[in-house]
Amino acid sequence: MANDVIQFDVDDNLDERLSAFQGKLARVILREALAAGGLVLKNAVIERAPERTDDVKGGNSLPPGALKMDIGGDVKLFPERNSGIVRVGPSDLTAYVAWWLEKGHDIKSHGKKKSRRVIGHVPPERFMVPAFDESMDAALAAFAAKLKEGLEEAEKNGSH
Repeated sequence: MANDVIQFDVDDNLDERLSAFQGKLARVILREALAAGGLVLKNAVIERAPERTDDVKGGNSLPPGALKMDIGGDVKLFPERNSGIVRVGPSDLTAYVAWWLEKGHDIKSHGKKKSRRVIGHVPPERFMVPAFDESMDAALAAFAAKLKEGLEEAEKNGSH
């Protein structure tokens, strides 16, 4: 789903109405709408993210709560196409742990790289994909509502 393009129909010709605005105003309206949808997705991922309950001293594991606290969101606009994307997930600080959780991972013995062997396997504990799946409709609704709100405000103020 990382590179999926989601298209949906919304009432009130929102795409055409957004195209009527030029420059900064159109970008602000679109950015705020994408951020509203992204916030729904971000909150869903945070809610489902597992939280470590033990705090082993001297290890190299993440501290309890680090993964949840590291989930963020980012909006990138493509103004020439009146479109944009929202990226939701952990930063580089905890992304490797999220990957291990989503995909599962092998446990390897210590020692030199060549002599390491697989001594166990940790099955996937998926949280991101289910969070996106469960919250996508709400995220799209939040996006459309904020887009409509921004357009109505701009049209009321005659900001074409």
